[in-house]
Order: sequence, then structure tokens, then C-alpha cells
Amino acid sequence: MSESDFRESLPRTIELESAILISARWTRAFFFSTIFLFGCGASDQEAAGPATGPTDTVVVSADAQLDVFLEEVFQRELALSPIFETRLGIRTERYGQWDDFSDAAAIARNERRGDDLERLAGTVDYARLSDAGKISYDIFVYQAEQSMRNFEFRKHIYVAHHLDGDALDLPVILQNQHRVDEVSDAEAYISRLTNAETALKQLAARLAEQTSMGIHSPEFSYPRILSDLDNLVSGSPFDDDDENSVYSDFRGKVEKLDLDDEVTRDLLTRGIAAMKGGWQRGYAAFRAEVERAQGRAEGNDGVWEHVNGDAYYANRITYYTTLDLEADAIHELGLSEVARIQREIATIQGEIGFEGELVDFFEFIRNDPNNYFPNTDEGR
Repeated sequence: MSESDFRESLPRTIELESAILISARWTRAFFFSTIFLFGCGASDQEAAGPATGPTDTVVVSADAQLDVFLEEVFQRELALSPIFETRLGIRTERYGQWDDFSDAAAIARNERRGDDLERLAGTVDYARLSDAGKISYDIFVYQAEQSMRNFEFRKHIYVAHHLDGDALDLPVILQNQHRVDEVSDAEAYISRLTNAETALKQLAARLAEQTSMGIHSPEFSYPRILSDLDNLVSGSPFDDDDENSVYSDFRGKVEKLDLDDEVTRDLLTRGIAAMKGGWQRGYAAFRAEVERAQGRAEGNDGVWEHVNGDAYYANRITYYTTLDLEADAIHELGLSEVARIQREIATIQGEIGFEGELVDFFEFIRNDPNNYFPNTDEGR
């Protein structure tokens, strides 16, 4: 792609990015992008109509077929993600569960993507779709194909990282998204505390495999990762320090239910047992794998140093930019764009008679009151 082609593609690229790259973690991005797709209505050319007699055939528009397909895929994937259900405020029988974090689940998910693309091609006639339907179709295909391209590199994505990671997401989900409006919700919270052991041991197994492949986070990440993990199993009820943040959240939500004292005591006692049980055992198992990974992380400065790292780096460039450009080309384009912007700023400085360095001009733009409308009704 030439530089001019790149510039022309920017509006379209930004539009697509805003629609489909809602989450950096690709499994969650698939769910969110699918939600976006449900807005296509019946095509003007292919409006469905009711049957008028026993031999009449109901004409189903291509847009309606696409809607049915997307709804089915969305509901299927939603049922496989208790975490995503929670984020949407949906409470089902899975409210006390976590997602399946195993590699087997990732393999099954990738196979479903391939099956979905085949089924979509055989179900919906693209040529008969409305313009809105074609956009929805294209985004679904783009996201599914992108997920399948990323699948090859799923073991390169850090399982343990100081900025992100499923192991550190569990308490965030409990505290920020798991609502407790009745006793059954508190029971589900306790179940999640207990079931964390299974989820964290799945993550520990993936981390162990990643470490055995020579893939690990940069060395500087590990002290921060270990500190965060230690915080999740410290404080009351684990020791005599200040109350653990997760337990404090659970206790606060239970006490707001205004239950009988005996029921409240029972829930809190069981919550403590769950935290000292599955929650603590799970984080102990994961922490042990993080320590093993730390011992092999010396000298690692980036993903390019890992097995097949150059290919993964190229995959990440495509994933985040949606463009077929190499790293050097992106870097050079960035330098040229900065130089172009600075030339345009210099032109503006000349037009308004500003004298000074670039940093001085920024300060002038930011602080000179003449650059702002007054904070009055007229100014607003």
C-alpha cells in the first residue's frame, strides 16, 4: 500500500476500528462486535411478507436471514461466557461460574468461527443484502477471519502481565460487575470464589506451557504481577491486616440486603470459607507458575525475542492497524506525518505573527484567553 493509499484509507480504517476493535482481548472483541451487527433490518428490495394461502411461500429477505444467523451466533457464544453475561447485567444459572480458560476451549472457539463462516456463506446471499446488511456481513466476516488469524498466536499472548490478564480480572469482575440484589446473587458470588480454583489452574496450565515454549513477560513485569497476586490473598480473613478488598466487597453487598442476622452470618461465614478455600488455592497455584516464569525471563525485552516472534509481531501490527504495512514503513510514515504537522503549525505561527519555539506555541494555544470563547451564554 502506498502512502497516498494509506492516507485515503484512514477515515475508513478509523470507522472500522471504532466498530470492531472494542476490546484488545480478541474473544471479548468478537462478542461486542457481534452486538453491533444486529441493527440491519429488512432490505427494501426483499421485504418479507405473510403467506396468503396454503400453497404460498413466505419470502424471507436476505437481511432477515442475516439477522437470524447473527442472533443465533451471539446467543450461542453468550451462553458459553458467564463473564460476558455478567458484564451485560444478565443473571442466569451460570451466574456463579467463570469462563472456560483452557486451551481446549480456545480450540473449540476457533473451530466454531470456521463453521460460522461456512454456514454464513451458504445461508445468506450477499448480493441481495441492503447496504446496511452488507456492512454487518462484512464486519462479521472481518472479525471472524481476524480471530482465526490470531488463533495461531494465542500462546504468544501473555497469560501473566502487570497491566492485564484474566487472573487479575477475576476480582475486578466480582467487585465491579457482580451485583448482589438478593440471596441467590450472594450464593453465586460464593460459588465464584470457590470456582476460581478451577479457572486459575486452567490459567496456570497455560502459563506453564507458555513458559516451556520460552515465551514470558518482560523481566520488569514480574515483581508487579506478584505484588498484585499477593494483595488478593492478604488481609482479613487471611491475616490480621486490613480487610481484603474482595471480602470487603462481598461483606458490604451482603449487609446491604437487610437480611436476618443469622442468614447474614451464614453467608459471610461461607464467603470466608470460599476465600480460604478455592480462591486462595487457585491463586497459590497461579502464583507458583508466575514465579517459575520469572526465573526464565532474564533479558527478555519484547515479543520479537520469542519463538516465531517476528511473525507474531507482524500479526500484532495487522491486528492493531488493519493495514498491510511493515513496522519500518509505519515508523517512517509516523516520522513524515509529524514533520508535516510541524510544518503546518509553523505556517500558522507565521500567519498570526507568533514568535517562539514550538513548545511556546503550545503553551500560548493552551493558556491565552483570546483562544477561548467566553464562559457566558453568548460564548456557549
